[in-house]
Amino acid sequence: MRGALVALVCVACGGGDQQPAVEVRAEVRLVDGSFEELTSARSKLVDALAGAPSDAVMIARIAEVDGLTTLLYGVPVPEERVFAPVPPGQPGYREWAIGKVAFELTRVRTAKEAAELDALLADLGKTHDGDIWRRWLVGRVALVRGDRIAAAAAFQGDHRLAKIDRAMMLADDGKPGEGEKLLAADHVLAVSSRAVLRAEIDDVAGAVADLELVKSDAPRVAAYRLLATAMIGLANERYDLVADALGKLGKMRVLPNECALWERIAWAHLQLGRSIDKTNDHKIASISRQRCAALGKATGDNKLLLLVDANLNLGLGKPEQALAIAARVPSAWGKVTVAQAAEELAMPKRVIEALDKLPLEPASSDRRVAKILALQAHAQLATGKPRSDLLAELEAVADSAKSQRARHALGAAYFALGDLTAAKRELRRAVEDTSAQSPNPLAFRTHQLLAEIGLATNDLETAGPEIERAMEIHPGNATTRVIQARILLRNAEPDKALAELAGLRTAGELMPAAKLVAAEALVARKEATADQRAQAKVLIGELVGKPGVSPADLGRVAALV
Repeated sequence: MRGALVALVCVACGGGDQQPAVEVRAEVRLVDGSFEELTSARSKLVDALAGAPSDAVMIARIAEVDGLTTLLYGVPVPEERVFAPVPPGQPGYREWAIGKVAFELTRVRTAKEAAELDALLADLGKTHDGDIWRRWLVGRVALVRGDRIAAAAAFQGDHRLAKIDRAMMLADDGKPGEGEKLLAADHVLAVSSRAVLRAEIDDVAGAVADLELVKSDAPRVAAYRLLATAMIGLANERYDLVADALGKLGKMRVLPNECALWERIAWAHLQLGRSIDKTNDHKIASISRQRCAALGKATGDNKLLLLVDANLNLGLGKPEQALAIAARVPSAWGKVTVAQAAEELAMPKRVIEALDKLPLEPASSDRRVAKILALQAHAQLATGKPRSDLLAELEAVADSAKSQRARHALGAAYFALGDLTAAKRELRRAVEDTSAQSPNPLAFRTHQLLAEIGLATNDLETAGPEIERAMEIHPGNATTRVIQARILLRNAEPDKALAELAGLRTAGELMPAAKLVAAEALVARKEATADQRAQAKVLIGELVGKPGVSPADLGRVAALV
């Protein structure tokens, strides 16, 4: 068995005279986990193992190096049998335990697996409590479990890898500037992480300079380099760059099993809002977010993950939930998301309140969106010349913007003001001008509003295709289903309308707009029963005073009941 194992791990044996194993074990010391340090250590250990095939400690040292290399750099382990268990108290137990935990962190998927890693590190702590690698791995396991308090405690100190994880945690909590200051250009993993954080604080020049320093092609480094590229694209509105980087990330065979990566991938996809290759950005974002919840832990105080969750809820047509989640995020993006949710709920005063104390300069990515939402809300509340001036200012922003978000906002403002002709003009332009260079992250909503205009003008031939397009971009959006049900109801198909809403009822409590359509559909059936009329009456009663429900529509349906 030992001979076979030596043959398998000895892929880089140099032959000739081997240095005595005991000398190699003493010489090989892992300090900062640089790629050069790990590859050099493995070469020495494998060469020495060829001359001492029965040396269990040597094999355990190889396990340590291989486990750390695959966790830090994504390089596949040459031979998993180096992780064969070493009993506690035996020579090599410490090295094996470090390597085993590092390796398993690349593929842990369940709470039970995470608990087993915790237990192994706790046992190792009985004899190696101050071991820097054990302490760092305790933090990494805590992150997987969603215990950010324990992770932050484990990442205290000057160890370079711990600083990287501490910096990313600060960024998650809405403090990327503080995190960026912790990182220096003394480690390829620090530089690639710093590039991500610099892009998040709109330091595009600094992020680009960092990427120029990253020469490693190791898979994990390549993944973070692509992530940084996507973040740079978002910061300077190079959306084609974002799409290209995300596409390359999607084609990588294996990506790091790390929430810090996946939550940012989710965020970037949400900024594009495309329908691509039989899938869509919203679906990819949802799947990416799930990679942070594989162990069933709550979001905790991870503000970036909360922000992703809020925006996913917006995409699902659940603005009330989105607003409640985003209200827990004190960053500028948190305030912007609160404002976006309030806009969806037809609460322009709440939009202004959310953005009231947020400076609109400098023109960072969050401030650009804040300015658009503020102009939209103020225009909806103003009258006369002030309204015209605000709409003109919003149009000027739309004319110069590199995405279609502002054009959509202009159309939505006209729609809210009842100018359906102008609304249709601007929304159609948002659709027609959407491209890889100028995406519309609210494209599904744009098509929803065009369908709404079709319904309002009795143009069902337009409403139908528009809502189908909205469905294609984001099939999980509840508002799309409600509008589809309204179209079916307008076509005198109340049973089909109720069937369309059935999926929403299965998923949970019906949103107010869905309840209104359901009530109308129940009484519109040719053979509506007394029980169905009673159900409709209950639904109407639940809608009184609810935001997002037109009093006129509520009165119209109530009269039918």
